[in-house]
Amino acid sequence: YPAEFMAAVRDGRPMAVHGDGGQTRDFTFVTDVVAANLACLDAPDEAADILGEIDERTSEEILEEMSPEPKEDVEELLEFDERTAGGLMNTDAIALPETSSVAEAIEAVRESPDIVEAQNALFLAGPGGRLTGVVPTSRLLLAAPHLVLSTLQLPDLIAVAVDASREEVAEVIDKYNLLTLPVVDAGGRLLGVVTADDVISLLRRS
Repeated sequence: YPAEFMAAVRDGRPMAVHGDGGQTRDFTFVTDVVAANLACLDAPDEAADILGEIDERTSEEILEEMSPEPKEDVEELLEFDERTAGGLMNTDAIALPETSSVAEAIEAVRESPDIVEAQNALFLAGPGGRLTGVVPTSRLLLAAPHLVLSTLQLPDLIAVAVDASREEVAEVIDKYNLLTLPVVDAGGRLLGVVTADDVISLLRRS
C-alpha cells in the first residue's frame, strides 16, 4: 500500500481508498498524509526523489507538513542537482573521528541499526571534518575493542565530489565493486553516501 500511495503522489493522480464501511472512493492526495508517508521512508533521499518529481508548489506544501528533522534532511538534498552525486546521495551515515576506538564504533553501529542495514561501512573524519578513511563494518567483528579505527580502514580512499555526474558515480561503483560510496564537498568533508542500491534504482527508472 505505501508504494502504491507514493506512486500516486509522484504521478499526481487520484487513488482508490476503502472506507470503514466498505465503500470505495477516489481522492487526490492530502499534503499532511503525504508528509507522514514520506517521513516513514527508509532514507531522506527517497523522499527527496519523490518531491523532486512533482510540481514545486505541491512539494513546498508537503514539506511544510513534515516534522523538523526529516524536513531538514530532505530540503538539504533538494538543493542539489538531481543529475549529480548530491542529488543521488543519502545524508544518513555513520562518521566518527579517526582516533575513535572499535568499542566506540560498535556502540555507534548499535545506535543506528537502520543505517547499518543499508550501508556496509562507516567513515572516518580527520581535522576539519575531512574524510580520511572507510572502515567496513565487518572488520569490527574480529577487532579488539581498544584498537583505533584508522588501523582498520581500507588501503585506498575512494570517494566522489558532490557535483560528480550520476554516470560517474555509477562508473566508480561498478569499477571498484562498491556497495557504499562516500560523497564529499570541495574541502573533502563527508556530505553523504551513495549505495549500489541507489544506482540500481536509478538504472531501473531510466
